[in-house]
Amino acid sequence: MQTTTSGARAGTDAPRAGTVSATQTNAVRAERATADLLDAFQLLTRRGAGLLAWAAPFRDHPIAFLLDSMTDAANLWGGEGELLYQNRAAAALGIGRADETSSESFSNEGRRFERRCLRCRADHIEYVLEIIHELPHEG
Repeated sequence: MQTTTSGARAGTDAPRAGTVSATQTNAVRAERATADLLDAFQLLTRRGAGLLAWAAPFRDHPIAFLLDSMTDAANLWGGEGELLYQNRAAAALGIGRADETSSESFSNEGRRFERRCLRCRADHIEYVLEIIHELPHEG
């Protein structure tokens, strides 16, 4: 695949046939990344417990490994606000919501958190990825 950032012939603003704009290329990459993320969350929903929890193919999927082993809560919400997937930290924490506020801080049960969200898309379906990180205690 050939990529061009200008996409124009000399003396015109029209894109050349057979070229892909940088915007289109970025959109394809973003959709592919979202599809990889969805695949990782789907693997996590089938994850076992105990010593066999990382039997193949789980240990061979770096995104699933990262999501499962990270201490920050990760939730994936569907377009209708339904919780589709969550990692173990998110399940243990038990908080989260489907809105797409890009960044905020909040308190819950005497603990402080930072919450960040990202809207993403794959196969014409919108998702919201939510990450919740516990902040250090003040003072």
